[in-house]
Amino acid sequence: MSITFPSGFMDIDFGRYYQTTPCPRGRMRCLAMLHLQKGKTVKEAAEIVQQSRMTVHTWLNWLREEGGLEHLIGFIKGRGRKSRVFLIDEEEIKLSIEKLKEERQGGRITARDIQHLLKQKWDVHYALPSVYSLLKRLRVVWITSRSQHSKADLEGQEEFKKKFPERIKHALPQGVELKDVELWFQDEHRIGQQGSLTRIWARKGSRPRVVRQQQFIYGYIFGAVCPAEDKGAAVIMPCANTQAMQVHLEEIAQNVAVGKHAVVVLDKAGWHASKALKIPRNISLLSLPPYSLELNPQEQVGRQMKHNDLANRVFKSYADVVKACSAAWNKIVNTPGNIRSLYSRTWALL
Repeated sequence: MSITFPSGFMDIDFGRYYQTTPCPRGRMRCLAMLHLQKGKTVKEAAEIVQQSRMTVHTWLNWLREEGGLEHLIGFIKGRGRKSRVFLIDEEEIKLSIEKLKEERQGGRITARDIQHLLKQKWDVHYALPSVYSLLKRLRVVWITSRSQHSKADLEGQEEFKKKFPERIKHALPQGVELKDVELWFQDEHRIGQQGSLTRIWARKGSRPRVVRQQQFIYGYIFGAVCPAEDKGAAVIMPCANTQAMQVHLEEIAQNVAVGKHAVVVLDKAGWHASKALKIPRNISLLSLPPYSLELNPQEQVGRQMKHNDLANRVFKSYADVVKACSAAWNKIVNTPGNIRSLYSRTWALL
């Protein structure tokens, strides 16, 4: 038996209402309507939401009446307090929050700022716990931002990614084909006594203390990863210079598969482009655009090591630094699939 749907039924975004309505019964109704839109029968939709066919037909009849959509999704007059911004376009709220963030220097806004925005623009007052609930429903989250250099050329970065395969071909020596290339990303990270502090688990209400040294012993992890082959190569050096870079290139060369040629993508640090470097025969270098650390997955490797294994630490000597750095690096490269899953980039697939 064919169903005659209410006018405009197929144009209603029941998926969005299913995700945003605070009413559990409203979500159930929206789910049934969503399955009807996808071609399910009334019987099948009723079985999915564990209701009778008559009930689903009743919901369809609601949509033929004025105010039926609000009734269906649970925004009707009755007992209980209703969301005060529920019928405001959620995209409008998100855009307003984005605009407020852009207007604020540093982009940092608080729940009180959003509370004031709701009052000023829509004349609704939310307590702070309700602001957090609203943000959760809108899928706006408090998240750590990623760093970007003030001189970064975003258009240049996009152009680099777009033409990346062409740049790889241009960097290769004559006679080497793309299928014989291993793509590596290289960078170095300073680790030492003036380390960073990170979040740790502790009892609620407490403020745990950790030691942060003020001495000046450092070591440098020269690291490189090949996401496609799930492998890496690193050396730990007392300083960052041309000699240290030479040692690292030789280490990478030893880890390149027989018959393959490595293209090492790296930034434009002075020791990366020094004329004194003797580039191994199975390696070619490709420079990133200036101020483009976010294009280098090896930067993420360094942050992960510092955050997970090298923060909140005390190093008594350079030997302690080397030992800790070795353990942190080996933890990453010795976990099967770790490098491939965490550091692959879609724009860098050959």
